[in-house]
Amino acid sequence: MSDDHLFVSCVRGLEPLLAEELAELGVPDAREGFCGVYVSGNSHELIYRLNYGSRLASRILLPLVAFGCHNRETLYKAALRVDWNSVIPQGRTFAIDANVSHEKLRHSLFAAQVVKDAICDQLREKRGERPSVQVRDPDVQLNLFVHDAKGVISLDTSGAPLHRRGYRARNVAAPLQETLGAAVLRLAGFRPEMSLCDPCAGGGTFLSEAYLMATRTPPAFFRRRFGFEEMAGFDRASWEMVRRVADDGRVAKSEARLVGCEVLREVYSICTENLTGCGARGVKVMCADFRRADLPRFDRIVTNPPHGLRLKGEEELYPQIGDFIRDHLNADGEAWLVIGEEGRPEAFGLKVVSTRRVSNGGQRCQIVRLSRAR
Repeated sequence: MSDDHLFVSCVRGLEPLLAEELAELGVPDAREGFCGVYVSGNSHELIYRLNYGSRLASRILLPLVAFGCHNRETLYKAALRVDWNSVIPQGRTFAIDANVSHEKLRHSLFAAQVVKDAICDQLREKRGERPSVQVRDPDVQLNLFVHDAKGVISLDTSGAPLHRRGYRARNVAAPLQETLGAAVLRLAGFRPEMSLCDPCAGGGTFLSEAYLMATRTPPAFFRRRFGFEEMAGFDRASWEMVRRVADDGRVAKSEARLVGCEVLREVYSICTENLTGCGARGVKVMCADFRRADLPRFDRIVTNPPHGLRLKGEEELYPQIGDFIRDHLNADGEAWLVIGEEGRPEAFGLKVVSTRRVSNGGQRCQIVRLSRAR
């Protein structure tokens, strides 16, 4: 991969799926890497388009310097090779997100501090003052990645991670990240004309993401801010054009029949608020126990049942979800679930077609596909 590239990060295990999606977005040469894909080119227009249009990407990273990383000194010197005056505008705050695996740099926070020191030392010499670090919602987000003896410092052109779509009003405990929800729907082959049910709707991630997909609404349609707006040479007219072209593809109404059940009233309230936040119309959510709800059959059943309830979850709830799938899935339909890392897919009492281990906000889990057959 040449120096003229971007790194599009994603949940580990979803790299092939992300490469497929980027090809559909007009990026045919994406090369799979670790927790993401490399993309040739780093034009502003491409950065805007990927940030706005990818449902699976976590961050769009613009590499600033790649280097051999042997110890603290080589990391510090590598950081000084970047012209930080052109990266961090005067008066702007910054923060560094670090992911480090190195025998002499054992702590990511320490490595991030080394880079911060180099930035502050360089800018104090050039400007006569140190820039301010702001961990929460900085103006400029940086990313440090070190694996063995190779390191990369990148500008995070997304700012906040892209799973923060902007439509979620409130969170439930251990929410399913929007990017992972979209990935499961893509794996399930969900299409706008399909019917879909989430019997354990929670915060409504699957229903919200399905609605956005069914109406061809760009995933970042509700976001108010991106990191690239602080980049040198930011072209607002070009950004507005990218957004306008993507928005023109939206359809006014979803053809999909989207249904959810949530038994807890407070969680149900959060679910309906989040669906309102993404403009969902015609999505039916019931404050009801799926085991007693009167529902038809569906083309797709997707859900993220409660994790960590080993006895109750697997010995009681999982077989009941399996019965629901058997009774409410069309003959040619598919069922896809996200369960905990230690969960037993066979506990649903259905045929396990496939499993895929991924991460949801740092928590390891499994994407499971089930068949109606036992």
